[in-house]
Amino acid sequence: MVRLLLLVCLALGMPLQMSAQTRKLRVCVGDFPSYAIALDYLLDHKDDYEVSQTTVHACSVRFKKNYFDLIMADTYIFVTSDLEGVDSRIVSLVNYSDGVDQVLGQKGGNPGTLRGSRWALQRGTTSTVLLNFYLKSQGLSLRDVVMEDVKVENTPQAIGRTRFFGAVNWQPYSRQALARGAQVLATSADFPEKLYDIVVTRKSALDQHRPKIQAYVKERLQRARDKNRLYAAYAKLRGIPLPLVAQDFQGLVIFKTAAEVRKEQAKLLQSLRTSAEVADVMQYSGTSVQEQLKQREAGIFDFSVLE
Repeated sequence: MVRLLLLVCLALGMPLQMSAQTRKLRVCVGDFPSYAIALDYLLDHKDDYEVSQTTVHACSVRFKKNYFDLIMADTYIFVTSDLEGVDSRIVSLVNYSDGVDQVLGQKGGNPGTLRGSRWALQRGTTSTVLLNFYLKSQGLSLRDVVMEDVKVENTPQAIGRTRFFGAVNWQPYSRQALARGAQVLATSADFPEKLYDIVVTRKSALDQHRPKIQAYVKERLQRARDKNRLYAAYAKLRGIPLPLVAQDFQGLVIFKTAAEVRKEQAKLLQSLRTSAEVADVMQYSGTSVQEQLKQREAGIFDFSVLE
């Protein structure tokens, strides 16, 4: 079929790149609450979008391998994975965390036992950055604890005296952990540094699929303005009672206009720098992530789809 299409294009004198434009935009949506905004829009427009739903980290891994054209990511994911692809671009913001990301520990756990403690978190996300902030407030660093990769949906069960001292996750998993007897040690609201979620694509995808990317980004912003509609759609998509939805979104500042997105660019860049600093502490790659970011800072953002 592809070969026949190429022959037809050649026969009609049509540019071959048009066949790329007719391909669906491959979008991966992770399991963070606000990533589901406008997910129903994507699913309702199957002629234009091919949608996959998995974990936040898995979306990023597969984006790097070119399985997807567009993903929602966080600043730490971007600097540890997407930064290496010089073609990657941040085209919009999703939200920043103002309490929804939480550091949880054993009930009655003593901060004095933090050194050498084991932590469950989803590897490669801003959970690492948040844990870094908390440990610094206790006079420690990431090198003073043991971090283990645990699926975010399994973190509520991981906390226990014979298992993990604590976990870092977000709603609804924080709520589930608290119901099992955990306690909140800190949240993203306790630190002035912002943990951002972003929309990431490639320049090549932007060139080929600009109308589809632009339509989706604008739809996200528009739907974020109608809280009742947003909550109803999320409840339906996730199959959860409507009264619980507000709790999942509590502590998220969701971007609703193009002007808000542009206004945050300088702060977003600082968040990326902080994430790169943490990545270097973790010795995430053989080269300095901060140096890689510095070389790319001028070309990372492309907010033209917001126009």
